[in-house]
Amino acid sequence: MVYPPSSYRHTLDQEAFEALNHFPRFVGLCEAYIANVDEVAAKIDLLSTTIRISDKQFPKVYQLLPPICGQLDIGVPDIYYVKSKQLNAWTGGNTAPYICVTSRLVNELPLDLIASVLAHECGHIACNHYLYHSIARLLVGGIADSPLAKIPAVRKYLTPSLVRALLFWDRCSELSADRASALCDRDPDKTIDLLLRLHGYPHVDREEFLKQAIDLNAFVNDSKSNKLMELMLTQDETHPRLATRAYECYEWSRSKRFQDIVSGTYAAEPQAETMDKNEVINAELTVSASPESSDLNAINAALKKVDAELERYTNQADRVDYALAVSSGVFCGLLDSLFVGEFSLNEAGRWGNEKVERFVMLVAKRQGYGGDTLAGAVKFLEDAFPIPADKVTTQFGGGLQHHLRDFSHHPTPVGLVCSILTQFTGKVYGTDVAGVFHGVNLSDDGVALIGRSIPEKIMFGVLNWAFHLVSDMAGSSGSILKGSLGTGLPGPLVSLLKELSSTPLFQKSKRSGHRVCSVWISKLFNGTLLGQRDTNGKLIPLKFDLRMELGVARQVGQQTLPVLLNECVVRGFYLLRRLTSELICTGNVQGPDKLNWRKIAPFRNRTIDRMLTISTMTFTMADTMDAAVHAAILSAGNWVLFSGKFVTRFNYVGAGRSALAIVREVSNEKKETQLIHEKMLLSEAKTTIFLAQLQEFKVRLEEKVSDYLAEELEIFVAGFDFINTGIASGNSDIVIQGNMKIQSVLGRQPQFTNQQEFDSLMESDTPLVL
Repeated sequence: MVYPPSSYRHTLDQEAFEALNHFPRFVGLCEAYIANVDEVAAKIDLLSTTIRISDKQFPKVYQLLPPICGQLDIGVPDIYYVKSKQLNAWTGGNTAPYICVTSRLVNELPLDLIASVLAHECGHIACNHYLYHSIARLLVGGIADSPLAKIPAVRKYLTPSLVRALLFWDRCSELSADRASALCDRDPDKTIDLLLRLHGYPHVDREEFLKQAIDLNAFVNDSKSNKLMELMLTQDETHPRLATRAYECYEWSRSKRFQDIVSGTYAAEPQAETMDKNEVINAELTVSASPESSDLNAINAALKKVDAELERYTNQADRVDYALAVSSGVFCGLLDSLFVGEFSLNEAGRWGNEKVERFVMLVAKRQGYGGDTLAGAVKFLEDAFPIPADKVTTQFGGGLQHHLRDFSHHPTPVGLVCSILTQFTGKVYGTDVAGVFHGVNLSDDGVALIGRSIPEKIMFGVLNWAFHLVSDMAGSSGSILKGSLGTGLPGPLVSLLKELSSTPLFQKSKRSGHRVCSVWISKLFNGTLLGQRDTNGKLIPLKFDLRMELGVARQVGQQTLPVLLNECVVRGFYLLRRLTSELICTGNVQGPDKLNWRKIAPFRNRTIDRMLTISTMTFTMADTMDAAVHAAILSAGNWVLFSGKFVTRFNYVGAGRSALAIVREVSNEKKETQLIHEKMLLSEAKTTIFLAQLQEFKVRLEEKVSDYLAEELEIFVAGFDFINTGIASGNSDIVIQGNMKIQSVLGRQPQFTNQQEFDSLMESDTPLVL
């Protein structure tokens, strides 16, 4: 079935096409330019740099073309395969049309969607779009930058109104080509899927997106201001936006004309919608400025503020900045490799244990302990500073877990609060075996440890709590005498996790009745979660208590040092370079208060953020390579061992800093786009005001010129009246007065003002000037 262009050409396309023909001289000049320059250059370029598709070259793609051309009643054009990373296709040629498809499009799209692409481009050819399409794309960069502007004859007819008209038509022509594609597929779904793929959305639900497109159409047409905003956003674009194209294609498929064309019953073209051609020809945005928006001072102030912000969010880093950022990242990565080394929980636990034992001995001696054994120091502090919670250990599970479940043994603000509450309420607070928060009543011997007065209760709740926690850091005195590390205290991190797990946010497991999170924390504390098995399969627990947390904090601090050094090097280089440039290159030696510190300070600007992104990513790459090389050497091909060695040597602080830098970069990009859009809106408003002022000046000038010409014409006519009156009465002086009036209008100085002067002129040799 053949589909003539008149059957599917979009109404806006048709009316815009007719409106553009109001510029016949300009169109003729451009047509000549394209035929003699553009097409010849394109032919040479395509044949010399691309691959022409034929029945022997990419035959599957070429075989799609003849049936489509038959449906649209056009000759089979040349088609070229262009190597490109873009997902794109385009049409060229006015007298000898051709189609170009990119390598990425051919390689990524299935054949049915490639057919939709070819049908779209053939729709352009069938509708003779290329001539005006080319003009619009040549002019979209602006009149001054257009190649056509170099031709004097063409430059004469180039106006902003014409550029806007071409862009408007260019957008309308895409809608006609989309209709051609939908007709060849006999359904709009493939065309809409193609549009989504071309815009980078391969896995989007088509039906949901169509609802979005319908919502957009309803919102834009809801008010004139919304429609105006859409015009302002799209007036300089060559293609309709994605949702607009999808909506138009969808609505077209639901029309009676589409159904008639597909079924073969379409006979006559229906009545076209009316449209103001002047709007198409001019295609200019008209803004009704309110008193606030017409205030040029306010707009200029807003523009100045946006420009200042835009400068801060614009990256101005050069090669030297990038080289320094990369060098700093490599250097600090090397320092990390040489001096930080592996992350070891065993080493962290050993170091933490040593520090805790020294601290406990120091505190005990300052409180009066005279011995020299750790067990004795712990026993001394336990006896000197008892707390009521130790009298109900069995109610909290006893053994290893009572320090974790009893919140009075937590070195956190919650632990202090629970210790004080025990003094006032006679209850010890914590979680049961299932992880549910509850309070346990003190026994008689526990009540004996509660203060009698309020000051005494607070003192016992604070001082006894603090010194008793010191005694529990290194474990119980009994376990130390047995040579075991014993039950220590949970560190601030584990304590906080345990406290959070008792809140209603964490529900019980339906299978076990325990809170899963609480169980994992318990395993982490008692060592069964991170424990390792020896050669006999026996589990060696690795307790994550306060001693382990101290050791881990130390190792994290070691990883932080090269990351901080990298940060300081990059920021310091930025500061020194900008300060030197400000002082020397610009000759600014007037003092520090005269310097532009906003530009010099290595904070809150896009350039330093970009440099830090490069340096931190380089650091992480160098650290990753170092960890992989060391793990490969030590593992000797054992992937399990390789993984273990890799994760212990990797710098997680550096990776986290790199992730933060990337997030910051994305945020900066979003802010820059927002500022550019805001500047565009302000500039458009300012331009509108200037155009209104120019229009007002033009009207006033025309009025003045009209008044001037009317006055001159009145004098000119009066002069002739004087001449006619003088001739009729035979009075030569009246005739001479009329001549003087006419001469003054013509800008001449009269040679005579009366009969006597005329006679003297005639008797002299001076010629008479009429």
